[in-house]
Amino acid sequence: MNTTKLFSSRVCGSAGRRWRLAFVVSAFVLFTSIPASAVLREYRVSFLPSVSANASGYMLFVGRAHGVYSASFDLGSPPSRGWTIVYAVDLEDSSDLYVALTAYDALGKQSAPSNEIRVLAFVPPPVDGDPGTADPGTGGGTTVGGTSTGGGTSTSGGTTGGSIASGIGLGLTSLSDGMLRKVLADGTFTVLTLDSLASTGDLRPVTCDLDGDGDRDLVVGFGRGSGGQIAVIRIEKGAVIAIRSIEAGPDLYRTKYGETFPACGDLDGDGIAEIVVGFERHMQGVVQVFSSMASRYKAFKSTRTDADGYMQIPVPASFSGSTHPAIGDIDGDGRGEVLVGMDGTLGGYLTILDDSSSGFKVHPSNRTGTPWIRIDPSAAAAKTASSTFPALGDLDGDGRDEIAVSFGRGSEARIAILNDAVEGFFSAGLQPLVVAAGRPDYQLNEGETRAALSDIDGDGRDELIVGFRGTEDFELQVFDDLGTGMSPMTTSTSTEGFVTGSVRKAQIHPIAID
Repeated sequence: MNTTKLFSSRVCGSAGRRWRLAFVVSAFVLFTSIPASAVLREYRVSFLPSVSANASGYMLFVGRAHGVYSASFDLGSPPSRGWTIVYAVDLEDSSDLYVALTAYDALGKQSAPSNEIRVLAFVPPPVDGDPGTADPGTGGGTTVGGTSTGGGTSTSGGTTGGSIASGIGLGLTSLSDGMLRKVLADGTFTVLTLDSLASTGDLRPVTCDLDGDGDRDLVVGFGRGSGGQIAVIRIEKGAVIAIRSIEAGPDLYRTKYGETFPACGDLDGDGIAEIVVGFERHMQGVVQVFSSMASRYKAFKSTRTDADGYMQIPVPASFSGSTHPAIGDIDGDGRGEVLVGMDGTLGGYLTILDDSSSGFKVHPSNRTGTPWIRIDPSAAAAKTASSTFPALGDLDGDGRDEIAVSFGRGSEARIAILNDAVEGFFSAGLQPLVVAAGRPDYQLNEGETRAALSDIDGDGRDELIVGFRGTEDFELQVFDDLGTGMSPMTTSTSTEGFVTGSVRKAQIHPIAID
């Protein structure tokens, strides 16, 4: 069997109810005449059973053209294994295929088909000495270091941090085909998985340990029109092994808007992650909390959440935007706190809530007298940066997470670094440490950034990965940990930390994939 690939789509049952099915296909299909170059391979299709009591079996449809299925397979109702149904079928591997699934009831009435999945033809790996045909990428080109004008201690382009290992995954990208790819440190891409909702490229990915095995797993939110779907993708040793989805938000929100901003992390200290989902402005500062995989992502109940997991975040009176949650352990107690950035406020605001054992109370380390903290990355941003996007990681190796806050357009691409809750958030008196990211033109004309933190050089301290929005360069920039003063790292093509994607039509979203 080939390397497992995963896919996700949505199916409407005969009773009109919507659910999500996840496919795992470990080789690719066909059925009619077999070309001389093709072979039959075993394909294993794995999917979540329907939640509808009317579903009694499943049909798999396969074709060589979009929407045209020349073969079908009645899967019946195979026995479930854990949470999934697994079915094996021998199929031919020489061409791209288009796959969809339906459910049917006892009378044979079928549901609407799932979202179609395009499956790429099997390509044998090159033999020893054969370099293959992969595009090696173009690298980062000319680089120019930026300078900082914000308050507190700041970094510049003058000092270089450590080097990035070439095989590490630094981000996630999607082209219009819906394929999710991870970008490597040299700018090249490798296919990770596929989701029909990723075809817009409007992704909100985060990583955490969903199953307690020590690997980073992937949780992806999507933009408007996604029906409130969250893709939950388990990864082992760099390969996707399982995928499912959950629906966030009430019915009306999912139907009219559907935009989601997920976060994941261990809220209760049991070693496996829970999920918190933020929404756009129509939810008025409410987030939704889901339990861990062990509880099948049911609503997380606490003194602050209701029966469906909804929780009101303290927000300023001027708030009128979306909520951007993040989870990390800022006080070193082994449980993750919930941090929420937000849109629709003048300057930058951040709400910090304690872990689930406290009922998500405002964290006691916030001594500002308000339930939120105001963070202005620079003098210019104080007037214009109305969006905050928090990320967490241990930048100094002391076992407690620091906070990296990136901002919206007009922030001059500044990233504010706040210390952990024990040391005090503002490490330079009244102002955070400020990292100047991006190229000068981008700082002046755009400025919006997204940040992620991960130990990509294995020294026990996390590095800062910065993504840029709306650029044509499709870049990431990587900064070393606090031990080097957050200096830009050396990449294969840049001494200023830039990694430029080899596929020019892709937008890279900053995460770290081990």
